[in-house]
Amino acid sequence: MDYSEDDRILIDYLDGNLEAAGVQVLENRLMRETKLKQKLALYEWSRQTVRVKAIRNLVEQSHNGFLNRNNGNQVSEKFDTTRVVRIPFFAKWIGIAASILFFIAIGGVLNLSSLSGTDLYQDKFLSYEISSFRGDSENASSIQDLYRSGDFAAVLAVFPVEALEGLSKDELLLLGISALETNKPQQALIYLDLLNQRNSLDQSGELQDERDFYTALANIQMNNFTEGYALISDITQDSAHKYNRNFPLGYRAKIKMLSLIK
Repeated sequence: MDYSEDDRILIDYLDGNLEAAGVQVLENRLMRETKLKQKLALYEWSRQTVRVKAIRNLVEQSHNGFLNRNNGNQVSEKFDTTRVVRIPFFAKWIGIAASILFFIAIGGVLNLSSLSGTDLYQDKFLSYEISSFRGDSENASSIQDLYRSGDFAAVLAVFPVEALEGLSKDELLLLGISALETNKPQQALIYLDLLNQRNSLDQSGELQDERDFYTALANIQMNNFTEGYALISDITQDSAHKYNRNFPLGYRAKIKMLSLIK
């Protein structure tokens, strides 16, 4: 079978043989190219099918081996009634273990497919403390007071999306988090993306770690798993990032798999 260059890259990616730079390039392409994402999902699904089939074949072979040996012993008894029939325990336990592995694999796939972005979002969401809030504009104290009181809906009502002119980065962050707190991830992305644009312009990196973390969670809550996974990868690969340890390997694996099947 002839493979295209993209096919070889996808196979190396799934095998873990792609270099870090290549992984980043590919994942950026997956965010833009629907056909490439579908092809990756097909490869991943094919591999999962092969793994499940292999486990099922092992179960069948073990069971057949057990039955054949047991039948052989029963035939021999006709000619030697003094022979003791011994059950092949080793083959029996291999069959049981293979059966367990089979159902674990199926259960894992079913459990993963039932996960929602909201479940994964709630698992990692952290409330933001504003003790270090700088308050560098006339609106700062009012946003700060409302946010501290937990009246997140009031924060959004006082400073809606249409009134962003002149707001500081601190205020944009609190507005974004307030939108998340009130289950409005799409609105949260508006504030957080504007904060990111401000940082791109002045190259200050101010509150960038917070922006990355909450933007990743907003995408996950909206089931935008590809975008969420890309941000999480950037966070975990940056040892200096404030939220570097907030997304363990198991959590990242769930997001990655969901980006392929949903």
